Amino acid sequence: MQQIVYQESLNKFIQSCLVTNSIADEVKQGMYNAGYPHVMDNWITSWKNSLPAIAKALKDSSIDKDIDVAVEYRLKNSLERLDFLIYGVDENNKKNMVIVELKQWSEVEKCESLNSVHTMVAKGHFEDHFHPSYQARCYAGQLKSFNEYVQKENMGIEACSYCHNMDPGYGTIMQDISLFPFVPESPSFLDGDAQKLRSFVEKYVSKKCHNILYEINNARTIPSDDFAKLIREALKGNQMYTLDMGQANALRTIVDAVRDAHEYNEKKTIIVKGGAGTGKSIIAINALGNLNSPDKKSDRITTMFVTV
Repeated sequence: MQQIVYQESLNKFIQSCLVTNSIADEVKQGMYNAGYPHVMDNWITSWKNSLPAIAKALKDSSIDKDIDVAVEYRLKNSLERLDFLIYGVDENNKKNMVIVELKQWSEVEKCESLNSVHTMVAKGHFEDHFHPSYQARCYAGQLKSFNEYVQKENMGIEACSYCHNMDPGYGTIMQDISLFPFVPESPSFLDGDAQKLRSFVEKYVSKKCHNILYEINNARTIPSDDFAKLIREALKGNQMYTLDMGQANALRTIVDAVRDAHEYNEKKTIIVKGGAGTGKSIIAINALGNLNSPDKKSDRITTMFVTV
């Protein structure tokens, strides 16, 4: 499957979203052209509902309308797809990209799971899901930590989320720094925050630089010089935002299970499957840091990592 599904100028994207109402059909065709054998109905629904919302937010921005945007871009060596990204240069000609995770959610509740909220995914049906700003932050972290072009160009990769159907009152949860320490760097925008989202994007991209996505797409995958530092910080309890969602889910499962087992004095076994280089040790190191060195010392659980 190809990584680029849909790439157009901001002006063409806005036209497709708000004038011709053809954006869902265009992205759907792009998925087929990129080699996806099936397009799920819920994907189409999300494109119809969420893409016009961000088009409206950016319609009256000061951004050059010839700047590029992409939808459903797939990260290299991954199945992760980025809902929306916009890239170019800022006023100082620094290359930047902004990743926006889009959600149709209307309600959320707090939950105990790591980096997650309890949200309504269907009428009357709630599930635990990663905070969308955490997802976007991890996507940005993967590009910064493993993409050679991003590293050589010292590109800025920024992240945020846009829950365009969510009442601002839920900001007490979605923007709670004590629960979600990543929010200052990857803000969460809700219904009524279009101006804030627009200002956030304008800060990083204002003029076009068409070759950025193609260069990222063709770049080698190599760890950055800062990766070792990230590992050291993870052992201190500072989260690594370089995990893909499969790794993040494994981390969340381990941390939640250990805390439950500790609280109820139970034994549990978790098997994480994955071949060499899939990140099992990175998951273990992150779990170790989360359990041994949490922000609240009262939450500390003495944990050992035993390996050959």
